[in-house]
Amino acid sequence: MEIDNRELDKSYLRAKKRVEKLKKYYSHVSIYLMLNIVLSSYKVYKDLVRGDSFEEAIFEGDNFFSLVLVGYCYRFSHLQYFFRKPTFYE
Repeated sequence: MEIDNRELDKSYLRAKKRVEKLKKYYSHVSIYLMLNIVLSSYKVYKDLVRGDSFEEAIFEGDNFFSLVLVGYCYRFSHLQYFFRKPTFYE
């Protein structure tokens, strides 16, 4: 029941690729969160300066539109990292 070194190397390389994919994925998640915080904060601040109340500034449709738009971009990034398997990865 000895394990061949080639099998260990292959499994190690597969695990290494998986960890690299996860690192890229979580870096995109953090960028998504930071981008949305900055964009939403700027839009709320702009609305408050314009004279809107805090509730009006937060619940304005433009803020939600940017969250949804960036969310769809993030979703496509997620699909790219976990569900697409290029032919040269064999």
